[in-house]
Amino acid sequence: MYRALSVAFIASLLVICASVSSAAETERQQDLRLSKTITLSETHALLDDLLKKASEESGVTMRADQETKAWKIRELPVSVEVKDATVQEFQAQLARLLDLRWARSGREGEWVYTIWQDRNSRDREARELQSKQDEQLEKVTAQWQEIADGLKALMSPHDKTSQEQAGGKNDPEQDFGKFVSQDPFGKAYGSLVSALASSAVPSVAAGEPFRVPYNQLTPAQQSSLQFFATGMNYFHSKLGNKTDSTAFDGDWSKTSLVMRPMPSGPGHAVMDQIGFAGTLEVSGVGAGGRMGFPIVTPGSPMAALITKAVNRFAQGEDPRTVVQQIGTEIGEAVQTINRETAARELAETPAPTDPRLLTEVEIDPKDISDAAAALKPVVEKAHIDIYAEAWNQPDRKAAKDKGTAKKVIAGVSSTFGMTWDYSAGAARLKADDWAQRRAAMVAQADKKYWADLAKKNGGLNLEELAQIAQSYSQEQLMGLLMSDQTLSASGWALVTTERRSAVLFYGSLPESQIERLRSTGLSALGLSPQERSSLDAVLIARGISARDFFVPGALVKLLEAPDTGTKLVLSYPPDKTQEIDLTRPVKAPPAPPEQETRGQ
Repeated sequence: MYRALSVAFIASLLVICASVSSAAETERQQDLRLSKTITLSETHALLDDLLKKASEESGVTMRADQETKAWKIRELPVSVEVKDATVQEFQAQLARLLDLRWARSGREGEWVYTIWQDRNSRDREARELQSKQDEQLEKVTAQWQEIADGLKALMSPHDKTSQEQAGGKNDPEQDFGKFVSQDPFGKAYGSLVSALASSAVPSVAAGEPFRVPYNQLTPAQQSSLQFFATGMNYFHSKLGNKTDSTAFDGDWSKTSLVMRPMPSGPGHAVMDQIGFAGTLEVSGVGAGGRMGFPIVTPGSPMAALITKAVNRFAQGEDPRTVVQQIGTEIGEAVQTINRETAARELAETPAPTDPRLLTEVEIDPKDISDAAAALKPVVEKAHIDIYAEAWNQPDRKAAKDKGTAKKVIAGVSSTFGMTWDYSAGAARLKADDWAQRRAAMVAQADKKYWADLAKKNGGLNLEELAQIAQSYSQEQLMGLLMSDQTLSASGWALVTTERRSAVLFYGSLPESQIERLRSTGLSALGLSPQERSSLDAVLIARGISARDFFVPGALVKLLEAPDTGTKLVLSYPPDKTQEIDLTRPVKAPPAPPEQETRGQ
């Protein structure tokens, strides 16, 4: 009996849900204004602004959620190329692209439609973000282990013999093997990367540089670092057209080896495709600390390009010309991989049933950096509307293409790191890393506030930088600083790990401690556990051992001077001192224009 009652209850519930759904749909269809057609061509528009344009075009009021906490929904970047679509189609396609829902309010004939994010959508976004972070960790771990194993294999005696026998003729992989096993600079580079790449994985997987102080390296590694630094200094001198110094003039006691990964934020994954994992650097005094050498996966397109550049340097070609041409070839390699990826994805998708996708079209976007705008000819020729996310990607440009609408859409989608789907005469393009990009968003109001403050005062002071560093993630910081030239110029200290950590240490101190930091300085051993933990991040970023620093006599002090800006100074026995620049000299704000005297 209970089973029969349960079945009856479930059946009744389904009938009720179906009735409610049917009633809601009927109610929605009763707004005849939704059958009006609109034509829109909007590039890099905020969702709220796009809906204002659509409202003006259709006479139907549409808006994004107006709740204060929903700013991220209002400011989602969207581009559309829509021709003669009904308002109802427009709403459905936009909601599907962004995984949002529509709600209706008001009264008959004057209904207002609001797009918003429900709990299920928020949960899906959170799961996608976590999934991408896990995927990034797994990918970076595998890539750096592959680099370490590959270099060790190329530097082994067996491989050296095979390379000599092959002669490296027209074989990029053999050429790279000869570079890291026979070229003196290449041997130093290869030995350092192969020995330390595995140890660097935890840091680089988190998007942070891996540092090893010179005095913590083995004698053999110290010798390799010295040769690597001298080689980098020589190259830097050649690049700057200088011939007066080729020796590294750094103080080795203040020098660290740095393995810096490619930034982990959105938009940088494209470099993984060609085997570019990061840079090997020397931090310290001298030209060697101002330039890094690429860390690449053996056998990758980037490894072949690096070997090509090294060979051309050895033949006496102008380094500046070589660097410029190799940069162009790197861009071409990325484009080639994008085209191959698009072709592979196209071959794997089922044959289209909509004849519009088989329409022959041609695009010639002429360096357009927006997916929807690049596909405008598809709208005109194949009558397919385009809805696309429009995250800022200035490093990606659509290329000229010709073929079926399906092929062209797939090509543009791959170029911009997006996936696409199609239904009801519309293509929707969504970024592969959309959840990461949403997590990295900064409110337009915040951007305006900090930009206006920097312009008003000629820059940002240390208190303001500390507030910014405490309020935003690393990815958000980059987006904030890149949104305005003045912010970029005054917030440069927040870009590098060591300076950002130093700013955060300053921000963690109470007012009484800040006064002493500015006057007599703070004893390292007198710091509270919380303050010491905050300073630990600075020491790790600088490659300073906590055991060496937290000793009697160690001091942390802030130096402020109008002509040099602000520095955090770390002094510890016997006579070691390291300075970290935090702010540059603050420029006075521009004087207001003189008032013109009239009527005299």
